[in-house]
Amino acid sequence: MYVVVTFVTLAAVTFPPIDLDVSGNTQDTFSELLTGSAGTGHEPPSPDAVSRKQIIGQIPGGGFGASVSGAGDINGDGLDDFIIGAPNISSDKGRVYIYLGPVRAASVPYVIDGENAGDLFGSAVAIAGDLNRDGFADIVIGAKGFGSSAGKTYILFGGEDIDVIPDLTVTGQTAGDLLGCSVSSAGDVNLDTFTDLIIGSSGYNSSAGRAYILLGGANMNNTPDIILNGSNAGDNFGCSVSLTGDINGDTYEDVIVGSSGHNSNQGKAEIFFGGAAMNSTADIVMLGESAGDYFGHAVALAGDVNGDYYADVIVGAYGYSSNRGRAYIYLGSSQPDNTADFTFTGETAGDYFGFAVSSAGDMRSGGYSDILIGAHGYSGNTGRIYVFSGAKDISPTPREKITGENSNSYFGYSVAMGGNFDGDGYSSFMAGAHNYLSAKGMVYFYKNMTVSGNSPDYIFTDGKINAEYSETISGEGDLNGDGYPDFAVVSALFTSSDTGKIYIYFGGPLLDNVADKIIKTPQHLSYFGVSMSSSGDLNGDGFADLIVGGNQYSTANNTNRGRVWVYLGGSNMDTIPDLMIDGEAALNHFGVSVGHIGDVNGDGYGDFMASAYNYGGGLGRIYLYYGGAVLDGVYDLKSTGPAANGLSWGRRISGAGDVNGDGFADAMFSSYGYNSQGRVYILYGGAAMDSVIDVTLTGEASSNLGISLASAGDVNGDGYGDIVVGASTYSSSTGRAYIYYGGSSMSTSASVTLTGTSGSRLGSVVSTAGDQNNDGYSDILVTSSPNSLPNTSLVQIYYGGANMDSQADIIRSSYGYDLFASSAAYLGDINGDRMPDYIIGAPDRSNSNLAGKAYLYLSYAPQTLVPKINYIRDVPGDDGGQLTVNWLRIGYDVPGDTVLSEYTIERTLPGGIFGNAWEEIASVTPRFNVRYSYTIKTPVDSNAKTSGVYYYRIVARGADKNDYWISNMVPAYSVDNLSPLPVQYFSSQPGGNGVTLVWKENRESDLYGYYIYRSSNSHFNPDSLSPIAVTRDTTYTDTAPLEGSLYYFIRAQDKNGNFSSVVSNSNNPLPVELDLFSARINGKNVVLNWRTQTEINIYSFTVERKVYGDVKWDEIGEVQGSMNSNSPKRYSFTDYGVLPGKYIYRLAITETDGYKTYSPEALIDFGNPQIYSLSQNYPNPFNPLTTIEFSLPAASAVKIAVYDMLGNRVSELLNEKREAGYYSLPFDASALPSGVYVYRIEAGEFTSVKKMTLIK
Repeated sequence: MYVVVTFVTLAAVTFPPIDLDVSGNTQDTFSELLTGSAGTGHEPPSPDAVSRKQIIGQIPGGGFGASVSGAGDINGDGLDDFIIGAPNISSDKGRVYIYLGPVRAASVPYVIDGENAGDLFGSAVAIAGDLNRDGFADIVIGAKGFGSSAGKTYILFGGEDIDVIPDLTVTGQTAGDLLGCSVSSAGDVNLDTFTDLIIGSSGYNSSAGRAYILLGGANMNNTPDIILNGSNAGDNFGCSVSLTGDINGDTYEDVIVGSSGHNSNQGKAEIFFGGAAMNSTADIVMLGESAGDYFGHAVALAGDVNGDYYADVIVGAYGYSSNRGRAYIYLGSSQPDNTADFTFTGETAGDYFGFAVSSAGDMRSGGYSDILIGAHGYSGNTGRIYVFSGAKDISPTPREKITGENSNSYFGYSVAMGGNFDGDGYSSFMAGAHNYLSAKGMVYFYKNMTVSGNSPDYIFTDGKINAEYSETISGEGDLNGDGYPDFAVVSALFTSSDTGKIYIYFGGPLLDNVADKIIKTPQHLSYFGVSMSSSGDLNGDGFADLIVGGNQYSTANNTNRGRVWVYLGGSNMDTIPDLMIDGEAALNHFGVSVGHIGDVNGDGYGDFMASAYNYGGGLGRIYLYYGGAVLDGVYDLKSTGPAANGLSWGRRISGAGDVNGDGFADAMFSSYGYNSQGRVYILYGGAAMDSVIDVTLTGEASSNLGISLASAGDVNGDGYGDIVVGASTYSSSTGRAYIYYGGSSMSTSASVTLTGTSGSRLGSVVSTAGDQNNDGYSDILVTSSPNSLPNTSLVQIYYGGANMDSQADIIRSSYGYDLFASSAAYLGDINGDRMPDYIIGAPDRSNSNLAGKAYLYLSYAPQTLVPKINYIRDVPGDDGGQLTVNWLRIGYDVPGDTVLSEYTIERTLPGGIFGNAWEEIASVTPRFNVRYSYTIKTPVDSNAKTSGVYYYRIVARGADKNDYWISNMVPAYSVDNLSPLPVQYFSSQPGGNGVTLVWKENRESDLYGYYIYRSSNSHFNPDSLSPIAVTRDTTYTDTAPLEGSLYYFIRAQDKNGNFSSVVSNSNNPLPVELDLFSARINGKNVVLNWRTQTEINIYSFTVERKVYGDVKWDEIGEVQGSMNSNSPKRYSFTDYGVLPGKYIYRLAITETDGYKTYSPEALIDFGNPQIYSLSQNYPNPFNPLTTIEFSLPAASAVKIAVYDMLGNRVSELLNEKREAGYYSLPFDASALPSGVYVYRIEAGEFTSVKKMTLIK
């Protein structure tokens, strides 16, 4: 519901809530909220490198969005709220909308109407701070037209229950005063801990103007405490007012007032310092440059734009240079002056740049405030806003330019910092376009979510000059069955006497850049690895498999026949091919492209395709092979290119996902040479799949559509698979990439088109990128690879969404003349951090004589300067009060660098517009780790009475105290998720007064009480049955029992709402009485034991396991029950080969009728080893790199050294104290001769020695 209040009657009227239909259109006459692009027929403002939402006004001529402001947290729910003014509604009577955060379609505003026509109520709106210090933010609204333009201002105090009735009003003295033309919080000017308020009255005294400061207080009144006066008639002093923060560092907050009409509209802005007895004399006076500038029309707090801990201000002068416009930043300091430190100028005459100015907050969480400048006159009043990044030396080039949707919408007429609407710690900002769509108006909300460092996490190479390493890259799925996806890199050496290699790297939580498997090509110049792909699980053994193509492989008298090799994965995968398939004839170039296409026929096995583009003298042919328990290498389907224009038929192959939603994977291939346009062909999968083309996509002239193609996942969230296709030669190699949305009847028109810049060859490589920003939509990766120019190749990631835009959200750039981005692959979550990762190739086919490289990017990779919080999670299975903080290092956290001193973890309550008060709660010493985790204590848990939300950040501090780097800010709260133990000795005894229940008292310190239930059935769901009593005692008498057989049940609850398992009275027991359930570690296995005292109709016990902190349970085994038993029964189950980590186990107890109950849970922690150990190095023999692993059950001083067979120490690998855990050490024996060596560990009392063999 929303509430409308008309000030004349002050009568509340209730309206139904907004109801959005499936098209996103409202069913009432208010407004609609959209995410992404606007409604049908409108393009979104661009670029959209920040996430965007908007609210559209629904009353023509209402001017919705003429004023906007963040409101702080009005209702105390931990989320910031916002205000939007529509001053022209109802013949300029005016209306204000108050929205409670978050910004979403379900948001229903409080609506307040002005009193009279012509009031222009809502022409100015602002956060007022906390005027009465009750813990809730307050708001202020101006109605400058009230009472023949005397003007009126309305103050509304926040509260848990918002009543939208003004608590104070201030009215102008005489007609024409325009009191309320500008309103703002003044901060705390007198340092009494109450926020104060400033109101402009620019028409006072023949427009000399005035500003009033009202001091906040527990009993605040509407009498101005400080009056500031303009100098001369026509100055319009008070046309703009704002707090400035503490600009001079004296701890008192200050204010700024604009006088845009001063000296023939040259304009003026004056700063007044706060103080215990603040006076009305300006302390700093700033002037415009020339007549007509209207300097001071807009003034605002800029925040701390340069990171010097002083507040700064921004002043707009929209009239500068024929209304081109300018804006000026004045930096705070111990002695601030009236000289602008930074100046920004509009683009063209008539832009009105600087008409609206504001802080944007710290959009990048980097410690600098960013600024907003509106230019509503840009391009025929389409309007544009500019975002400038704060920095020690601010660039005059905006970080973002965001343009309005159509002419005369006046986008950027109002701008404001919004605050943290969504509770995710990211700052937001707002912009209004009050003349949009017949002046219905629209307000846009932007939030910066982009995180994109350019530094890879790992760099891979074989070190050989001109080896063309990374010519081909492929994600391979999980080849070795360890739960982590793997990848392969081709070192082609296609023109060398060397035979070339494929390097396979296994994923895992501890990554390195040493290949785990190396496959050598069987034939020189066969182009072994020209194509490569995971084949999924071809033979159903649970391991992913690898397919490799070599299109120039030759047999006797069959030059360039081509061959495809299949390598089956396994826990001990070897490098011997398990299947080889040859092309049909010489010069076929079979294997030029291979691809995993999913399970196209629904038989449960992965399938793949391979192509021979030169089959039939250039017609081309593709072959489709079904997987199966036995692989025979005989194709199941084939498709041959047409006689005409069939060049390159099948030159590219890929799975398409399920584009038509029929439950079968689909396949696609391209003929990118078709008429120089290029074509892509899609084959729908099915139980009786055929080779008839189902969908044909044709490119534009000279574009080579299909030079790259890939499944895109579901980028728009409609449940259908989508595809992405590259056309890198479009428009003289500008290049394009097209996204085609799937559907029950797939369209042949691209849904999203991405276009490069001149010569960029956008679309050279395309791929899915997984869900990089964790918003539930698949994202895509597209490369620009112009071949010959240094530092011009790009990898661009585009976030998916219901209304996906064409602006790149993450950009990775090249490293020189290395052909960066010539290959790329999506890898999945290669390191187990639940974030998608990808790899980029730079094969360096140039003449620079460099070794090719591959660059692995872990999502949210370490930035060069700023730490990045990956996540903050509640510690599960505890009584609350704990969080785990996980973050990525900064670039200085590497061996040999002495810049970094420590990481500190800091916490604050939400500070709103006036900033945060950060408290250091922990310090962590840098240890050169890529990631860090630390468990912290929280002040309070989240429960029904409080959200418990605090904000956290990581600060990397340098050895020089002036050096520090601040992470993103992340909200988090802890939860008590440890349930009480089941109630013991619960029994019932009938008596004269009813049935008396007794039980043993629980010992939990946070126990709330006991819930007692009664039923005539032994099967019941306690969450669907109301308790008959809730008590803290250990006895209860049911004085009105039901007739017949009764079952009584009890469960305990703690103060945070966690329940124990249900216990029945022993007189009427539950079907199973489980009195023991335990889990223990035995080597790498977990042994579960349980015992029942009695069983009634118990069919089985299903063993379930989940990763600690996860929500999904996996069934890992089943043990048959005893059906019915009155004697104790013992059971056991072993979970073999458990990987390191924390796990929770439980039993699902199934009765013969299918009803299930669950046992208590058991926690197993493989985080710390149980014993000291030293493992055999791998690989062994080796040349020259190998890895040594060891484990420590407790913190120990560890020394590991290598010795030759004469006992001489040849290398010391480690000599330091290490915490308990599993460790891996690389050993490089490049400087040693071939031979047998021993390595020895000393850790506390533990010693161990093993041999290893170096063969060069």
